[in-house]
Amino acid sequence: MQEKWLLAGLSVALLISTCSALYEDQIRKFDWRGVNVGALKQSRVDLNHFQPRILVSTNEGVVASLCVKTGELVWRQVLEQKPRGDIKMLQ
Repeated sequence: MQEKWLLAGLSVALLISTCSALYEDQIRKFDWRGVNVGALKQSRVDLNHFQPRILVSTNEGVVASLCVKTGELVWRQVLEQKPRGDIKMLQ
């Protein structure tokens, strides 16, 4: 019985020592998740005064907004995959 507790304690000690985490200065340097928009179909640059951005639509049915300065994804909407028509940009 004592050997089981010793083995369990040793297992927990080994698991705790193999855990890893991020320091505060490593935030945004290591992404846990990558979000992509796909192959570009159409794009439009919107240079308003508040936040300049690029609006894009893709072949995969994604409509997204990207920050002009950093290239980061501001928002993204995945549309239905059923063929219902083409995405038309307002001009």
